[in-house]
Amino acid sequence: MDIQAEQLNYLYMPDTPFEQLALNGIDVRFSDRQWTTVLGRTGSGKSTFVQHLNGLVKPTGGALSLKGMRITRATKQRTLVPLRKKVGMVFQFPEQQLFAEEVLEDVMYGPLNVGYTKAEARELAIHALSVTGMDEALFHRSPFELSGGQMRRVAIAGIMAMDPELLILDEPTAGLDPESHRSMMAMFYDWYQAKEERGVVLVTHQMQDAAAFSDEILVLHQGALVLKGSPQTVFARDDVLKRCSLTPPIGTRLVKAAAEKFGMPDQSTQLSLTPTDTADAILALLNKRAEGTKYDV
Repeated sequence: MDIQAEQLNYLYMPDTPFEQLALNGIDVRFSDRQWTTVLGRTGSGKSTFVQHLNGLVKPTGGALSLKGMRITRATKQRTLVPLRKKVGMVFQFPEQQLFAEEVLEDVMYGPLNVGYTKAEARELAIHALSVTGMDEALFHRSPFELSGGQMRRVAIAGIMAMDPELLILDEPTAGLDPESHRSMMAMFYDWYQAKEERGVVLVTHQMQDAAAFSDEILVLHQGALVLKGSPQTVFARDDVLKRCSLTPPIGTRLVKAAAEKFGMPDQSTQLSLTPTDTADAILALLNKRAEGTKYDV
């Protein structure tokens, strides 16, 4: 099933002196069973856009269709409850939402809140804590006695325990060290791969994550959709990325710099989205240079 935005607009504080257009006429269609990454600078409308996907906010103009629902300005909040069972959202610093006395109790809250029995909620919570790498010995500890990284995993388990079909990740690794970042992104990818009907929408400033995980990328700029396509398509558009103050992944930039240094700029069109891609591309450039094609360093 697809997610479709039709002339989607969103105004903050409408009809006041502080009115601000956050989303401006977005028309886009993409699958809810793929990994979609939303890129853009701060203030581009990324978070506002994804908050529409589980009904946290409603359009002030246009419509959004997903999971069998069509959401407009007139949609009643109570009708969005079924959508929130299917679409989970992980915010920046989700550990700030912890509240219960015990880890297991906190993770059970979400399933209980959407209608699961206590036994079902417990089973879902235990599974989600396992997925997020939490040791059973911590289940009855206070979440506030845990490390920052463990607290974040507990909060994420609380979303995963509701077994959503679509998981929205709004900069979920903000503030983590590089190793914790890699571990958490791998965890999300494992969750996504575990069931065919699952999808992920990731908001990030990390170009390498966009390159490594995405099936499709959306680029927002000043509230408008300016680019949509595969990582290969998006990161080939230097002109659009520059206008949006975005840079391609470091591997792509390294290959381009090497090609220009070797006097082979026509070879820099090969996109290098992973370390292996980068190594292969630079090795190919070195081989071409060794063959005696024109070049002095």
